Amino acid sequence: MKLRLDSGRPDLQIGEATRRGMAEFATGVALAATFQGDHIQAVTVNSFACQSLRPPIVSISLREDLRILKTIVESQVFSVSIMPIESHVLADELGRPRLGQVRGFEAGSKWGRRSGLPHLKSALAWFACELDQLVQIGDHVLVLATPTEVRTSRDRLWRAGPSEGSNADSPLVFHRRSYTTVEPWQLGSEPTSR
Repeated sequence: MKLRLDSGRPDLQIGEATRRGMAEFATGVALAATFQGDHIQAVTVNSFACQSLRPPIVSISLREDLRILKTIVESQVFSVSIMPIESHVLADELGRPRLGQVRGFEAGSKWGRRSGLPHLKSALAWFACELDQLVQIGDHVLVLATPTEVRTSRDRLWRAGPSEGSNADSPLVFHRRSYTTVEPWQLGSEPTSR
């Protein structure tokens, strides 16, 4: 039986199949964050993407009921921190907002402030973003933004994370509904299995 997508009703079978299929697609993990007063609102995203380099346009996708979305719309700015493997606990905490509410943080030792925006100090890269456009897509909103500043872990004066030699530069990756990382691999050599 072929499933019809134009029936005007959500099709649970194709929705669940899509969820299973997307679990096979490994993605990077990032934190989208902004300030609401003195508190940081943040949420884990695996939808961060570069949509264009000329001009630079990045995007994140957020559930339409998340409080951080309203705060981003009000402030017109947000940041994205690319997470290292060592931040998996924080990613898990911020990836499970209760009833669409994102827990607020006071700026502390894990967090810094740059260009008026929060950043995860151990981030592999950090983007300051100005909101450009919102696009409603189902129960999510695609947030399109222009990066106004970008820093990477290679900018050692910027990053205050763990010392070299640790796994500090290993990215946090989401695959098959769990966190993992990737190892360097030379094209033409045999990949190692986990």
